[in-house]
Amino acid sequence: MYSYEFKTKALRQLKKLDKSTQRKILERLDLISKEEILFSNKRLTKFKLGSFRLRIGDYRLIYDIDGKMITILLLGHRKEVYK
Repeated sequence: MYSYEFKTKALRQLKKLDKSTQRKILERLDLISKEEILFSNKRLTKFKLGSFRLRIGDYRLIYDIDGKMITILLLGHRKEVYK
């Protein structure tokens, strides 16, 4: 079982989204945090912030894993998150 935390920037980005999108993102995070092995991992290459990404509709979460802690570093629309 994993736990997760949002960095300040990612939390601000989450709060800017509409309520239904926020709910979808948090439900997905709750779901993957209960998995023993994170099947949703997609390793990023040549990205300066974060090692993994999670796709939730048109939004992407950029995160790192340290032990059993998932740290969400960045959250944004797929067109803008990688810039």
